[in-house]
Amino acid sequence: KEQELLIRCKAALEDGRVATHLPDSVAALRQAVGVLSNERLRLSLGRALDFAENLILLIAAACPEVEGLVPAGDVRRFEPIVEALVIVGSAPDPPAALERICSIPMIQSAVHLTGRRVLVRYQQAEIDVRIVTPDEYGSALHLATGSAAHVAAIRSRHRATRVFAREEDVYSHAGLA
Repeated sequence: KEQELLIRCKAALEDGRVATHLPDSVAALRQAVGVLSNERLRLSLGRALDFAENLILLIAAACPEVEGLVPAGDVRRFEPIVEALVIVGSAPDPPAALERICSIPMIQSAVHLTGRRVLVRYQQAEIDVRIVTPDEYGSALHLATGSAAHVAAIRSRHRATRVFAREEDVYSHAGLA
């Protein structure tokens, strides 16, 4: 449950919900999330990439309708030490795909499941798997990969909140392409 709360807090900080609804709490929550994140298991980039690639192969075999599976977050930014393993993909029916992912025998457990993501335990590591519809894929990849500061900077350049099928469209809509 603590891991689920940490993920939700990070997501709310990254997507601007905390800044919108609790602007006076942003700094304190960032500090708290940072302290809690430091208590988590950290992996080398190579080890994290192995986990992510192996799970991607398992998901692709079990769920052929899931497309565009890629590691995101720290792995995609090539951080030498990975604090969170994130995989992003798209499917016509994300909840159904996530249910199938949870049933893969190699997955030890589903720690938390929503309609667009599941936190799974795989080979003793927790991996955040995000499956969205194809028209949300670019936005999901951007949110899962960018640092909080980067996501906020891009969001501030958007005239309106939208979702995009391609990550490139996130940047072009922000006037950066």
